[in-house]
Amino acid sequence: PRKDAAIGLILSALLPFASAQASSKVVSGTKSIQECVSEKRNLDVLMLVDESSSLKGDVAKQILGNDPDDLRVDALRSIAQLLATTVEASRNESGESSGVNVKLSIAGFGENYTTRASIGDLNGKTLPGFVKAIEEQKDFDSDRSTRYHVGLGGALKDFLDHKANDEGSCRLLVWFSDGVHNDDGKTGISSTEAKQITNQLCGEGEIVDRLRTEGVYIVAAGLNPNEEELGLMRLIAAGGNSFAGIGLDKCGSVAPTGVFEQATNAEEIINKIFDVL
Repeated sequence: PRKDAAIGLILSALLPFASAQASSKVVSGTKSIQECVSEKRNLDVLMLVDESSSLKGDVAKQILGNDPDDLRVDALRSIAQLLATTVEASRNESGESSGVNVKLSIAGFGENYTTRASIGDLNGKTLPGFVKAIEEQKDFDSDRSTRYHVGLGGALKDFLDHKANDEGSCRLLVWFSDGVHNDDGKTGISSTEAKQITNQLCGEGEIVDRLRTEGVYIVAAGLNPNEEELGLMRLIAAGGNSFAGIGLDKCGSVAPTGVFEQATNAEEIINKIFDVL
């Protein structure tokens, strides 16, 4: 299917042994993610998934959800399957890996940051467990808040914890969200939320800067037809246009280390991420 083919192309961009000549806009300074993986041969992938109620909407109130059919689950499952297949394809006859080793973890965020699958090796044997955790994301869409500082702060802590046990891995954050930072469940940006964004998230040396200095490459998929509500997500992942919500024109002082694309279904997510990779 076209969707799976597109995911395969993403992986050929991410994993240099699959496509030695691939290039990427996902960079840290002057080093691309391919160069990092080619050098270290280890990839730590964290899938960070929005669990807010705006994903499913409210039928009674005739409010359309941004992902009522759980297409984010299709995209994440397919990416995990192709990563595991690539790992298996790199093994030699004795079963040892001669290519890239991938570790995967899955977390949800909304009101809180919740680990849905602890970090572990991703391969053919462990794939079913990760797929089960991804499938369970269909049931996690009831949080009133979308707390970026909680989600990204949790991801940063996890990457640092992983680093304590493994100094030699490249780091990739695959981040799905459908809305703007929301701490109180109400419409609009409150003064408290503005401070969370400008200080805790985007302040010099804070969460976003620390993710970048730790070499975390961000691939962000915005699941919302309203581009204005995704402005902060774009700034965090890739820089670029300002976030009109509070007139913010950049997030962090360190150069962005990722890509962002707006998409409204699984195939579009995959195809658009491939386009920028």
